[in-house]
Amino acid sequence: MSGRQSANPAETDAKAGARARIPQPDTRQSTQPTGAGTEPEEGGAVADSDAADEFPASFKDAVGASLRSMEPTARKWWFDVLRPPLFWTEGLPAAGESWAYAKTGPWCRSDSPIRVAATVWQILTTPLRFIAFYASWLTERPSRFLVFITVYALLASTSYASWLPWIW
Repeated sequence: MSGRQSANPAETDAKAGARARIPQPDTRQSTQPTGAGTEPEEGGAVADSDAADEFPASFKDAVGASLRSMEPTARKWWFDVLRPPLFWTEGLPAAGESWAYAKTGPWCRSDSPIRVAATVWQILTTPLRFIAFYASWLTERPSRFLVFITVYALLASTSYASWLPWIW
């Protein structure tokens, strides 16, 4: 016997039975899969001929079935958790709403270290959010932006606000 064949006939029969239950690409066309019989196996159980039909015929079908089963969960996560607001139709939440969500949101326990980390994150990112919010507000209308640039230039040219950097 070669090194790949087993000397134990029970082990060889078990492997053959296991191989017979692996679906073949042509099992969907036939009425009964080849190799899977209805006679009792060594354990005394009867192999179900319809059991092979519930397995996908190929790896591609198995992956597709798995992805289809995960789709509702993935959609929920994308639309409820991961999707950023739409630039054209939705706005960002106010800083107070974000702060309240970090402090009292239903996403973790109130005594969790994750809650503390979220609160610290809000504290650390508030200055950046403040600057970004007002930069967005200034650039929303051309008249607003021109008034800002004019006032800024006048202030920067005086001795009282000479510490302001020149933009141009």
